[in-house]
Order: sequence, then C-alpha cells, then structure tokens
Amino acid sequence: MVKQLSSTDNNLTNDFVENSERVFKDTVKVLQTCLQTIILTKHENDYGNNKQEQTKITIETQKNDDHEIQEKELVIEDLNNKYQQASQIIDQNNKKYEEELT
Repeated sequence: MVKQLSSTDNNLTNDFVENSERVFKDTVKVLQTCLQTIILTKHENDYGNNKQEQTKITIETQKNDDHEIQEKELVIEDLNNKYQQASQIIDQNNKKYEEELT
C-alpha cells in the first residue's frame, strides 16, 4: 500500500516517486482484475446464451418430432381404416358371387 510521506523535505521527492510507483502498480493490478472479471462474465453469459439456444432448438426439434409422429400415426390409422373397409367390401363381394354360383 501507500506509505506515508516523510515529514522531512529531504526524502519528499523519493517518497513521492516511491508512492507513485506503488499506486501505479496497485492500479494496474486492480484494472487487470476488473478486466479478467469482465472477460469471465462475458464468457459465462455467452455460454449461458448458447446453452439456452441449444435447449430451445432441442425443444423445438422435439416438438417437431412429436408433431411428425402424430401425423404418421394418423396416416397409419387412416390406412388401417381404409384397409378394413376394403376388406369388408371384398368379403361382401365374395359372398355375393358365392351365392350367385350356388
């Protein structure tokens, strides 16, 4: 830290220069610490934003996948219904032809 300037005028210049150097070095250390803190905070914020964006993309992808799965299930259900209807019609036609033959 800063040392007290001497009360004598003999060392006043030396003490002032010495104190100025200490103050300068301490100021540099404080500024370096501030800069490091700012850089770390920025990196943390960037990482947090990227993580949020990745989470958002993942959620949107899951929603899209769920929607596609639901659409496919509806198509499959519709095809099953049409198959059953076609099978019933074929069965009815077969019965008619068998009755006509007998």
